[in-house]
Amino acid sequence: MVAHVVLVALAAAPAARADPIMPLDQVRRGMHCTGLTVVRGTDIAGFDVDVLDVVAGRPPEDPRILVSVSGPALGDAGIAEGFSGAPISCPDASGTRRVIGAISETLGQYGETVGLATPIEQMIGLPADPPATARYAPDLLGQGKPLRGLLTVGGVSGPLGSALEATARRDHRAFLAVPPGPLGSYPPQPLVPGASVGAGYSVGDIAVGAIGTVTYTDGNLVYAFGHPFDSAGKRALLLQDAFVYTVIANPLDTQDSTSYKLAAPGHALGTLSNDTPNGVVGQVGVLPDTAALTVNATDGDTGAQRAISARVADEASAGFPTGTSPLGQVADLAFLQQATTILNGTPARESADMCVRVLLRLDDRPLRFCDRYVVQDDGSSFASGDMLGPLAPLAAEDLDAAMTLISTARFADLGVRAADVSLRLRRGLHLAEIVRAGTTTPSVRRGGTLRVVLRTRLLHGGPKTFTFPVAVPHTLRPGRHELHLRGTGLDDLAAGASEVVLEIGSGGDGGDTADQDASGTEPPTSMDDLRTQFTDLGRYDGLAGAFTGGHGRFAAYRDPDDRIDGQASVAFTVRK
Repeated sequence: MVAHVVLVALAAAPAARADPIMPLDQVRRGMHCTGLTVVRGTDIAGFDVDVLDVVAGRPPEDPRILVSVSGPALGDAGIAEGFSGAPISCPDASGTRRVIGAISETLGQYGETVGLATPIEQMIGLPADPPATARYAPDLLGQGKPLRGLLTVGGVSGPLGSALEATARRDHRAFLAVPPGPLGSYPPQPLVPGASVGAGYSVGDIAVGAIGTVTYTDGNLVYAFGHPFDSAGKRALLLQDAFVYTVIANPLDTQDSTSYKLAAPGHALGTLSNDTPNGVVGQVGVLPDTAALTVNATDGDTGAQRAISARVADEASAGFPTGTSPLGQVADLAFLQQATTILNGTPARESADMCVRVLLRLDDRPLRFCDRYVVQDDGSSFASGDMLGPLAPLAAEDLDAAMTLISTARFADLGVRAADVSLRLRRGLHLAEIVRAGTTTPSVRRGGTLRVVLRTRLLHGGPKTFTFPVAVPHTLRPGRHELHLRGTGLDDLAAGASEVVLEIGSGGDGGDTADQDASGTEPPTSMDDLRTQFTDLGRYDGLAGAFTGGHGRFAAYRDPDDRIDGQASVAFTVRK
C-alpha cells in the first residue's frame, strides 16, 4: 500500500481583508445569526444560530456565548465533533454582518442543539468584556464539554482502529478511524471561514489530524477550533484542509458516543503555529519541517511485500511542546498497521526481524538498530479481543523507545530528516532447542579454532544441525577444558503483549517521566550517548559462550534464520 504523499505549499495570495467583528459587549440575547461549517464534501453550509445569552463565570474564567442552533444542514446531529470553530456572524444595528465567535462546547443536552461559543476577541488575542446584562452562571460554564477537535487516523485496519479507539477512551480523547481522504478527487481548498480544517500530524498512507472548522482569517493567518488542541503554545504542525464524508448523528451525546463529522485530513497547506486556550492559529503558504517516514514489511513465508510512507510534522523547531514527537506516534501507527496485516492475520506464534534507521538533520551518520522476535501468545491477546497478536505491540515498544531517545535528548532538540523501518514477519516459532553439542576438533592449539557441531530440534519441527567456529583464547592453559553455551528462548510477554502502549494525540506520556523513559534509561546527554543507546536497543539473541577458567562470556554464534535455545557444553583439549 503506497499512497502519494501530498504537501502543498500554496503561494501567498494577496492578503484578504479580515471580516468585521462584533465586540462581546455588543452581543445581546435574541440575536438571530448564521453559522458556517462543512457537513459533506468540501462545500460550506449555513445554519441558523440564536443567541440565548452571554454567560460570565468566576474570574479569570473566560465568558462564553450561549447559543441554540437549527436548520436543515444540521439534520438530526445538532452540534457535532468537527463543528468546533464554526463561525457565527450576526447583523449589527446597520445590518452589517459581524463575527461574534465560534462554536466550541456542547452541554450534553438531548439533540445537541444548545451549546457555547468562544467570543472572537479571545480567539484573536483581544480582551473580551461581557455586557452589563451578561448572566453570571459559573455552574453552566462548568457543564460545557469542549468539542476537542475530533482526532482522526486514516489508513489503519479495523482491528487496529478498534484498539486505538480503546486507547483514546482511556485518555479521554475523541478518536475515529476513517478512510483516507480522497485527495485525488478534489483540489486543495481555501481555508476560509466555515471551511473544514485539520491540525495535522501527518499526510500520506497514515494520515493523523484533528478536524475542526475555520473561524476567522486575516490575510494568511487562520484562526480555528475556538478551544485548544493541547493548549501547548508554540507548535509546528501541518495546517490542512479536510474532506467530510457525512455527519453521524447521536443526539444522546454520551461519554463514549457523540455526534461527529466522519472526515479525513487532506492537503497540507501551511503551518499550525500556535495552540492557545481559545483556539489554534496557523499560516497558509509556509509548511513546517517534516520527516519522511517509510515502513516496509515482508511476509517471510510468501515473499509478499508492502510499503507505507508518510510525511510527518517534526516539532523539534518548536521544542517538542507536548513532550512527545509526532513522528514517534505516527511511526508506531504505521508499524502496527504493517505488523498486523502483512500476514493477513495475527497468528499466536510469530517470528520477526525489525531494523530501524533514522537520519537526523544535524548529522549525516544514521542511527541504527536491529532486533529479532520469537513470540508465542499465552492466550491473553485473543482473550482481550484486541486481535493485534503478541508480536506487534512488543516490537512497537522498541520502536517507540528509539523515537523517545530522540525527542528527549538533553543536548539539543533533534530534527529528523527520515525514518525507515523494515520488518520481516514469519508464521510459527523459528526456534531451535539444543539436543546435544560436540566438536570435530577435540584437540586444538591455543589461539586455534574449535569447530562446534550443535544438534537441535526445531520447535514444532524436525532436527537441525548447526556447525560454527569458535576462536580459542591464547590464554587458555594446556589441558582439558569446556566451552559452555547458553541460548536465548522465547521473548518474554510478561509486560502484556495485548497492551498497546500508544499515546494518540499528545498530553499522555505512557508512564514516562521527563527524566527517564519507560525502561528507566536516562535521556541522552550527547550525540555519542544517543548513538550508543540507540544501537543498544538491538539485543543480541544468539548463543553466548564461556570457557572454563574465568575468561568471561562472549557472542559465540547467531543463526540468521532461527533462534537457538537451551544449554550445552563441549569438552576439548588444548595442546601444548
